[in-house]
Order: sequence, then structure tokens, then C-alpha cells
Amino acid sequence: MEIYTQKVSPILDKVCDVCHLDGLNKNEFLQGLANKIPVPVKPSHIVLSLSAVLVLLSLLNVGSSLICNVVGFIYPAYMSFKALETTENNDDKQWLTYWVVYSLFTVLDTFIGFTLSFIPFYYFLKLAFFVYLFHPKTLGAVIVYDKVVQPLLKKYESDIDQNLNKLGSK
Repeated sequence: MEIYTQKVSPILDKVCDVCHLDGLNKNEFLQGLANKIPVPVKPSHIVLSLSAVLVLLSLLNVGSSLICNVVGFIYPAYMSFKALETTENNDDKQWLTYWVVYSLFTVLDTFIGFTLSFIPFYYFLKLAFFVYLFHPKTLGAVIVYDKVVQPLLKKYESDIDQNLNKLGSK
């Protein structure tokens, strides 16, 4: 326990600071989890350690597809729930945008994922892409939507609308 508090904890504190994980120390659920561990550990250290294990498993291609799907879904789904419970609209747009980009990527991945899986570290890159899409510091989903998805949909919007109208009239 002394090694953790004197040597490991300060290193983890620095990494958590760089990764902006300090806010997790205020999370009640994570605090309760940390209190159940016999060593006094910060909630941010638990999340950082779990993230490191997931990244390592992804790099080793152990359960990588499942890890990507869980990471790409669980946190965004919860944050979407939180966004819907607030009266503000700016967070709603972020999460709606995330789901549009995530869905498009998932559909594309269904068709070409087998081929892409031969790329070294594909699942690690996919995992990093999902984190980039939803991370509050990058808001990557908005960037991908604005630069790729929206121009593409705008270009074919009238054709899509016509075809949807044809389907609806039958």
C-alpha cells in the first residue's frame, strides 16, 4: 500500500490531470467503488486503469470488437440520457450528432469491416476513433459531421427525400 501512495499515485495523478480525468473523483458511483477497494484509490485512477486494460486488450486483439462496441455505446448512451434530461439544447445536438456519425460508421464497418480488420491495430484505431467522437474535449462527432456527413447528405438530400416519399405513398 505504501508503494501505491508514494510512487504510483503521483504518477497516476499526473496522467489523470493530462487526460482531464480529475472530474471523475467527484462521481458518487465511482467514489463508492473506490471505497470498496482495500487500498485508498481515487476514482480517476480506477477509470485510468480500466482504460489502460481495455487499450491493451484492444492492441492484443483480445475481445476487440466487443470492447469497441461497448465503449462506443455505453458512455454515449448514458450521456445521451443525461442530455435528454436537461433543458439545454447544446448537449442534445452533440449527442444526436454522435449517433448519426456512429451509425454511419457502424453501417460502413458492417460492409467493409472484414477487410479493414486486416489492418494492423484496426480495433485499437476504431476504439480511439470512438473516443475521439464522444470525448468532451475533442467533440469529434461534430467535426466529422460538419466536414463529411452533412455535405454528403446535403448533396443527395432531394434524391433521398423523393425516394422516401415514394416509399411512404405505397
